[in-house]
Amino acid sequence: SRLAAAADDLLGTVPRPPSAPIVVGLLGPLRIIRDGRETDDPSWRRAKARALLGLLVIRHQVSRDTAAALLWPDMTADRAAHNLRVNLNHLTSALDPGRGAGQPAWSIRADRHQIRLVVDEHLRLDIGDFEAAASAATRLEADGDPLAALQQRLRAVELWRGEPFADLGNEEWLAEDTTRLRLIYLRQLVRAADVLVTLGRSDEAIDLAHRARAIEPTDEAATRALIAAYLSSDDIGAARAVYRETLDLLADYGFEPDPRTVELGRRLGSRDPENRR
Repeated sequence: SRLAAAADDLLGTVPRPPSAPIVVGLLGPLRIIRDGRETDDPSWRRAKARALLGLLVIRHQVSRDTAAALLWPDMTADRAAHNLRVNLNHLTSALDPGRGAGQPAWSIRADRHQIRLVVDEHLRLDIGDFEAAASAATRLEADGDPLAALQQRLRAVELWRGEPFADLGNEEWLAEDTTRLRLIYLRQLVRAADVLVTLGRSDEAIDLAHRARAIEPTDEAATRALIAAYLSSDDIGAARAVYRETLDLLADYGFEPDPRTVELGRRLGSRDPENRR
């Protein structure tokens, strides 16, 4: 009937959620988990489709003109707009693979002017889970529950598989968020190591503190956490070696050590910075 046909036409314009939930991993190499299994859709091999995903993750919503200009800065506006349409189609197909012909996408909503990423129970981002865990840890610690906070910090650490946006190219607009996420990760490592020391779990604390120093070798909070962890495991030689190494590294960069680091070194019976060879 005409009524049924009209109903079908209307339903064809309404986005339908994907048949299985999708988790997009951007903390490290790009990883797409659909219904609990990692996928390898050919669309993800397109560098600009991955970059467009990164842009939408950072901005949540972006105009077509802005996206085209950021992703293809050296092209004419018409050519960049064409490339955007092509890569948007690939990205939409990868995120909503079961979508019927002409059916609007659920996870990406686009009109003539704007493109928006919809993050909900059907599409999750590891970055969102990571930031939520870090925020929860901060709240729990402020509420006087360091053990619950520790579990959240360890959850955040578990989610980190490597450098954020590793497969998205060297796009300048990724730099600020990459640095911000690295700093959040660094703070989870250091604070978790501090708490683990108080619990007598020195081996775990040493591992986390080493990871923190790998992220930022000049971070003195990470150094102090590592020294405390070595002391907790009765390895004063390793603690002294870390302290001396840190003083030398800071000197190479022209930095003065934090007074808290100097005081810790004095308690180790190690040399003061003014007596450095």
